[in-house]
Amino acid sequence: MDLCCLLVGTHKGTFYLDPYTRYGEKYGGSWVDAGRLRSSQYPSAVPLSFINLNITPSLGSVPALLEFSQVFELFTMVSE
Repeated sequence: MDLCCLLVGTHKGTFYLDPYTRYGEKYGGSWVDAGRLRSSQYPSAVPLSFINLNITPSLGSVPALLEFSQVFELFTMVSE
């Protein structure tokens, strides 16, 4: 998801959400990380951040419903 200034329309940053578990490919738990920070040396480089969760994906026609603990974890990660 790209983040833009609504008044001017300039690109301010990029946000990446990786919500689902991929067995054997992804560490357990949840974490937030800054892939690239804002820099005065490189003003054209916009910030990039990641939120990684391990939510069970949907199975066929059954939707991926979140448990309360998963919703709490998501909001905890977003607030960091």
